[in-house]
Amino acid sequence: MPRKRRRAFEVEKLGLKVVSSTGDYDLADRWLEDYDIIVLTYEKCDSLLRRVTEAKWLRCVNVVVADEIHLLADAQRGATLEVVLTKLKTLNPSLCIVALSATISNPEDLAAWLGAKVVKSDWRPVPLRQGILYEHTVFFEDGQTLSLPKKDEQLITLALDTLEKGGQLLVFVSTRKMTLSVAKRFAGKFTLTQTEKAKLKRLALEIFHIDEATQLTEELAALVSQGVAFHHAGLPFTARTLVEKGFKDRLIKALVATTTLSAGLNLPARRVLIYEVTRFEVGLGRQRIPVIEYHQMAGRAGRPGFDSIGEAIVVARDEFEVEELMEKYIRAKPELLEPTLLDENKLIPHVLSTIASRYASSISELERFFYLTFSGHKSSQNYLQSVIRRCVNFLVQRGFVERKGDLITATIFGKKTASYTCIP
Repeated sequence: MPRKRRRAFEVEKLGLKVVSSTGDYDLADRWLEDYDIIVLTYEKCDSLLRRVTEAKWLRCVNVVVADEIHLLADAQRGATLEVVLTKLKTLNPSLCIVALSATISNPEDLAAWLGAKVVKSDWRPVPLRQGILYEHTVFFEDGQTLSLPKKDEQLITLALDTLEKGGQLLVFVSTRKMTLSVAKRFAGKFTLTQTEKAKLKRLALEIFHIDEATQLTEELAALVSQGVAFHHAGLPFTARTLVEKGFKDRLIKALVATTTLSAGLNLPARRVLIYEVTRFEVGLGRQRIPVIEYHQMAGRAGRPGFDSIGEAIVVARDEFEVEELMEKYIRAKPELLEPTLLDENKLIPHVLSTIASRYASSISELERFFYLTFSGHKSSQNYLQSVIRRCVNFLVQRGFVERKGDLITATIFGKKTASYTCIP
């Protein structure tokens, strides 16, 4: 999330010019060449790399910091990240890449691909304690327990216990719809000071009167006035920003969010509650979330400078789940990082962009390019070759690419499709 990264930079005091750029995937943004440090999403960087003949400054990039590198295994974003890093290395073979993650089990594989050195650290600014919540009792991994009053549902009493200890609660749920329904359960439950009420009222009015106001933002404003909020990608940008500020200012006491908040945004809380460890997957029904995703959410527990300890707690639905969740999530290591690019549905758009942007002008060059990807590093050469050739045949048959022997070029239609990051 570049806007967060930009706020964190103090290097402008050293005379360096810093900028962030997101969206507008159909522009080359030549003005970026005037800056020393450029912060981009992976998708924005991908769109610029498709216009490398216009964005020539990309060839002058010396250092790339790839944050949240574990997203290489993400079903939606992993393929793009993999191709972005490969294209950057192709433009500048001496490029220095610093890849960052707190949740990788096989960093050696990644280092071998990048030609990098693994640097490990178990340092954490705030110690983390993890546990399972079942029937008003939290069972921590160290054997200790926390008994909550039974005067209300356990979700509420956990929140009240958190507030009594000077903390805030961050709740992760699986759907946007649930963020609202769970947030409403906290409404009217918190005791607020007169000063907090006044500040929350002003914050709620700001949300209510944003330009992109909808019924959803009106419901959000009503909750914010009571020290509660929800957060997901379906909310207008301005509303999300105001909610984030209210939480960082410790006015919003409980925030209910989808897992998108666990990646990139720096919004730690004294306690993090993972409300459920399943979500609906198209064609598969409800599925357990990956361990790496749990660790990303748990990592939001503990506010440096405010908390001596952070707590990540998972809700169990029955007594049998208590030990099961302890073993499968809290005591478990994240899954091994595996690439996703060789899924042909994900590979085809990147094959087209690689041809259209002239990173490869022949089948042999195209194969050499994809040998350099993480997928190429982890796969057999014969398998990768067969997958790439099927993708090329698909693009030729549908008029995106022309082939003459070993030579390949993108048609006008193919170039436009690639430049606008459309899927063939």
